Amino acid sequence: MSFGEKITNLFNKKAIPGHHSIPEGFSHLYNEDSNFTEEFYFNLAKTIIFTENIIGKIEDAAKINFTTILRLVNPIYKGKPFYTFVDTSYGYVANSVRHPFNYDTILKEALEVRTETILPKGDIRSLGKILEFDNDLTTYDGAACAEGGFVDEGDIPPLDTWFYVTKTKLYCWIPSMFVGKIEDAMAVEIFESYHWLEESDPFFNLEIFKRLT
Repeated sequence: MSFGEKITNLFNKKAIPGHHSIPEGFSHLYNEDSNFTEEFYFNLAKTIIFTENIIGKIEDAAKINFTTILRLVNPIYKGKPFYTFVDTSYGYVANSVRHPFNYDTILKEALEVRTETILPKGDIRSLGKILEFDNDLTTYDGAACAEGGFVDEGDIPPLDTWFYVTKTKLYCWIPSMFVGKIEDAMAVEIFESYHWLEESDPFFNLEIFKRLT
């Protein structure tokens, strides 16, 4: 099978040896792609606060471990930790449970520790960006993960940034100090699974921040 045929099959949601897509998985349990409930905004607000609290405890930005900094929560999924942390030829990285897994189950457990709901004053948009991640595509080739270990070996952003999942998208809040790490991953991730919401849907992005404030 040629590389072009493999790409075609992947986008037709067919499994390819050495690559991983999710033909069915758990997506039928998730929100529709156009359905943004009150949870979307409530979870986003809590995630902004939670990540700002983590950032506020950083004493030396030069010593940040990008693999663990936003993976403080590590749920047990089917009897095993969602993340394992290993040394590889390209550095210390996070391995999450391999697809398919239930994003919604993992997210609900992560949200349980995000209890604060009062957003900081000022321009919320200066604190970070909303990222869309295509939750049904990954290569497991380690390319994006090798760019500093911020995303895991399945190309997935760290769990403490997740706040909402739909049938095809995982929504993440990326604090400003980590935006560059996502853009490093974007530069090498061949399926273009990452999208800044301010670019993919600027009107919706603007409405979100209006609503938060």
